[in-house]
Amino acid sequence: MERFLGNFSYTSDYRLKKNIKPVTANAIDRIMQLRAVTYEYKDIPGSIFKSDGKIHEGFIAHELKTVITDAVNGEKDAVSGTGEMQSQTLDPIPVISVLTKAVQEQQVQIERLIQRIEQLEKKL
Repeated sequence: MERFLGNFSYTSDYRLKKNIKPVTANAIDRIMQLRAVTYEYKDIPGSIFKSDGKIHEGFIAHELKTVITDAVNGEKDAVSGTGEMQSQTLDPIPVISVLTKAVQEQQVQIERLIQRIEQLEKKL
């Protein structure tokens, strides 16, 4: 059973944004703080969440929120006024943004290492 709530089309038009700046925080360090997990869904009576017997991969929302705050909607252990569980949801766009920056940082490191290796090889 697939679990998609909402849509996966995000508004990203520059005309809707202001104060646009590049991601400057050390993205590699942030990515290294993330804990990727495998898990199975629980059966939650009265909800759409049912155990499907599959092993899924992803994150635990409240853990992800400590590293990439904008990637998580909702609060840990939240319940409605009637006592119903209000689950946290993930927005993948902030995660993709930090991952993109981390790849760019690694590419700069790789290029520096290649230059250093070439310099050392010339000395041999």
